[in-house]
Amino acid sequence: MRTVVLKTLLSKERTAPLKLTIPESWGGAPCSKLIKAWSKRKQCSGELYLASNDGTPIPEDWPWEAAVELYGSTLRVGERRDADDDDPAKRRDDDAATNARAASLLRRGAFDEADRAFRRVLEGGAAALGDASGAAGDAATVASEGLDATTACAADVATARRELLRADGTDDGAEVTRRLERALAAARVAKQTAPESAEIKKLEAAALCRLKRWPEAATALGGDEVDAPKGAVPNTIDRRDALDLLKALCYGGDAARAARVASAWAARFARSRDWCASQARRFGSVAEL
Repeated sequence: MRTVVLKTLLSKERTAPLKLTIPESWGGAPCSKLIKAWSKRKQCSGELYLASNDGTPIPEDWPWEAAVELYGSTLRVGERRDADDDDPAKRRDDDAATNARAASLLRRGAFDEADRAFRRVLEGGAAALGDASGAAGDAATVASEGLDATTACAADVATARRELLRADGTDDGAEVTRRLERALAAARVAKQTAPESAEIKKLEAAALCRLKRWPEAATALGGDEVDAPKGAVPNTIDRRDALDLLKALCYGGDAARAARVASAWAARFARSRDWCASQARRFGSVAEL
């Protein structure tokens, strides 16, 4: 078996190389197989082509062995551009649209997709291709700032997750509180950047529930559907965390909603059905008072 290394054609692109160990079954296969492997691994949506290190295009129907024999085991992958892409005004418009889409993805907490979109503008947009106009520079600045915000927000989300897990790993009450406060702070910072992220709302609510700050937890949950925290056994829920969520809804002033949520969980989690049904009755009784 031989090894082929694929790299992006753009010198400023930060995409990591792809090292492929070619199986014997690929003997005589066309270069298009290499392109498909790159596209699948890197999740590319554009039309790609294979090239040598100096940018010479390699026909897709060539056997990959011939390309390696002629150009070496390190090849490049480029993205074809439409003729309209040579229009500077169109490139600037495309950059603005891509930045807007990336910002929307970031608000929803889709960090990987937002990262790729911002990088597309920063590394392959109008400014990267030599457009010295103010609009192109502004788009590159927006992309750079968006990329920084995406990285920072993803790091805050990771911190919130980690601190919640660590809070479960200690019996020291003071340490638990410190961990939960850190998780809450990280989640709230992340929420400023990605206010529409369902995961961040759950992290904030989880920290507040563990801190027994019920009204704040209810506010953090908002009007979205409340997902049951899953238990370690399939088709079960984590009773401690589930009860905390129901208490947050109840103490937040909506016991009836807590009862409806528990009933919905009972229908979905067979092995926790009885417990969920008992909670539905419990909070239903509170709502009737």
